[in-house]
Amino acid sequence: HNHREDEPGPKQLFTFTIYLNDDYDGGEIDFVDEYNKHLIVYKPKKGDVTVFPAGRPFWHGARAVTSESSKYFIRNFFNYTNNFRHY
Repeated sequence: HNHREDEPGPKQLFTFTIYLNDDYDGGEIDFVDEYNKHLIVYKPKKGDVTVFPAGRPFWHGARAVTSESSKYFIRNFFNYTNNFRHY
């Protein structure tokens, strides 16, 4: 079951990210693979684009940047609004 999909209000459907640099340490993205029960670790490179469904089963998190450099990226969401109310 998707995370809060039945609740009314705005929802994120897809996440789009464009990575602008890769001159930093750390900053990997962790994706939880619920089906195969393991963690996928991805280190973005400059120019990479990721597109994935927001929410379950595509849980993800970003690790902290561990160097003095900064991580730059552009993130955008494709949203929709659930106007259906359960009574």
